Amino acid sequence: MPRYSERNTISAREGRLYLDGEELVNSIKFSISIKKKKVEAPILGKRIIGERTIGLEQPKGSITEYKATPRWLDMMTKYKDTGEEVYFTLMGVLDDVSAKRGTERIVVKECSIDELELMMFDSEGDIVKNEIPFSYSDYDVQEKLRYDFD
Repeated sequence: MPRYSERNTISAREGRLYLDGEELVNSIKFSISIKKKKVEAPILGKRIIGERTIGLEQPKGSITEYKATPRWLDMMTKYKDTGEEVYFTLMGVLDDVSAKRGTERIVVKECSIDELELMMFDSEGDIVKNEIPFSYSDYDVQEKLRYDFD
């Protein structure tokens, strides 16, 4: 069985992010997560309270980017002014060719902005960044990293 080595470690810098098919070239960070919904299931005579999974909670994610366009402000303002929610699709691609682990590609669907800082500046700051938390309804794993370490 092949051993894991440093060369198999995947660089977080090798990711790319696409919004509705267009690469977000000013993105800095992208994360998506999903969490199980569990309820306690205590049993008489057991001191450890067990849990039972009953579903999945609302999945969440966030994007951090250099502020370069009014894209997110436009989406939030459209909802404020018209009541029409703006949904979008994101695709994260992790492809570190040096690690030789293949490509991981996950698409998240029906994304919706949860919160938006409308404006931020700081006399001691450097570059203006936006952090955009969002929720999504589903995800598809289109490609996964390989298990073997060759």
